[in-house]
Amino acid sequence: MRVTKNQLRKIIREVLDEQENIGVTVDVEQEDLLGDQDKMRAALLTMYPEKQVDIFMANMSKKPEPLQEALTKTDKADIKAMVKKEVDTLLSKELKKAMEDELVKALKKKNVKDDIADITKKIMKRLYKDLSLQHPYIIDRIKL
Repeated sequence: MRVTKNQLRKIIREVLDEQENIGVTVDVEQEDLLGDQDKMRAALLTMYPEKQVDIFMANMSKKPEPLQEALTKTDKADIKAMVKKEVDTLLSKELKKAMEDELVKALKKKNVKDDIADITKKIMKRLYKDLSLQHPYIIDRIKL
């Protein structure tokens, strides 16, 4: 299960609502608080108990770390399906475009045109030969 920012905010608000000093305003500007930790500590002490301020100040210097939890089978399957879908859509678009570009380039060359003509001639000759020898009734049905 993934915890969103809004869920964390809601939990924090619920915990803070239980504290007795909620609702006390601070006379310090927010810009001043960001630069000086002593001013921030003093402002927080007017609103919250000292234990909470100490915990907050100790944790403030730490870098946030991602939550570590094991993924379930359904989470893994969902992730796999999403990745597969994205890769398929990207590859199909790029592959189609690349194929079209290569075909356009190839069909403009004279030697490719000659090869296509030779292959077409061979197919037509073989078809005519097969029709005349194996299926003479087809030729007999042709009306002149």
